[in-house]
Amino acid sequence: MKVSRTKLGWLRFALIACSLATSSCAGGWLSFVQSDAGAMLDHWRSDIAQRRSAEEAEQLAKRVSTVEELLAQGDQFRDDGELADALFSYVRAHHGEAERVEPGERIAFLHLRDEPRRAEAIFEVLLERDPYSATLRTGLALTALAEGEIERARIELDEAIALDPGAPTPRVLLGVILDRLDDHEGAQEMYRAANALRPEDWVILNNLGVSYLLSNDPESAEAALQKAATLRPGDAALRNNLGLALGLVGRPSEAFEQFALVAGEAQAHNNLGWVYYLQGEYTLALEQFEAALDVKGEAVLTVLRNIELARAALAQQEAEVPEIGFEATPVESEEAELGAQAAR
Repeated sequence: MKVSRTKLGWLRFALIACSLATSSCAGGWLSFVQSDAGAMLDHWRSDIAQRRSAEEAEQLAKRVSTVEELLAQGDQFRDDGELADALFSYVRAHHGEAERVEPGERIAFLHLRDEPRRAEAIFEVLLERDPYSATLRTGLALTALAEGEIERARIELDEAIALDPGAPTPRVLLGVILDRLDDHEGAQEMYRAANALRPEDWVILNNLGVSYLLSNDPESAEAALQKAATLRPGDAALRNNLGLALGLVGRPSEAFEQFALVAGEAQAHNNLGWVYYLQGEYTLALEQFEAALDVKGEAVLTVLRNIELARAALAQQEAEVPEIGFEATPVESEEAELGAQAAR
């Protein structure tokens, strides 16, 4: 059975490692930017100490410390969903050290979802200052994705990987693109390479698991998703994906448990019904959909629509089952001849 992206539409896949609303990349662009900035900062402080007086160096170091604090403050606001406050902190950091790239990067990432063209313009300006930044190339790839320009996004991500082979995020995003293009083997190669670079990243493992589901390999999907679930036990999309994998490998009770953990009993029945539907088990699917109706709190219209789908599929399945019947066929000869034909 081939599981298509259309059929899997009821699941909320976490297929992009970067949340465009918050610029959080599950330890992606932010973590390695911070690490690089810290190393560059130490080197820069050492350099200015040699070239300037101790007093000037101390003043400049204090100024950089203030910028670092503003960036950290902005990051905290961003992670808490306070995007306006995060933007204000980043703008203050930019004014404190206008030549630095990091504040501008964060400002651009904040604009990605709602204003991708504005984000793109910021990334382009920053690239003039730092043309070898894999982070900025990744940002441009995200703006291209937001604008539906898949090929341009691929070019930017290939460039980002060439600039920084040790950065996992470009590989994850390239995997997302390849999955969208139904090149699941290529996507899985990208996810595995990213996972080797960052083994404890649940998003990478989740994306790998989803890619296996899309390529009709639920066993491999389960293995990847189980690992992801140990790292991020409370994520609803991940639990749904794991439930789907468990259902497709023939463990419906475990699948139900996963669905119920994050969505309650009614939705768990509905989700398990859809797993049966994907497998062509329309009678079992119908039983689960009807059970969902008996549990208070379920979205009734959704379940009723699923019941209609299951009944229609069941009727079509029954109509396609060949039934062999015998009937006497009148002939002109003296011999009677029985003709067998399939009913319907």
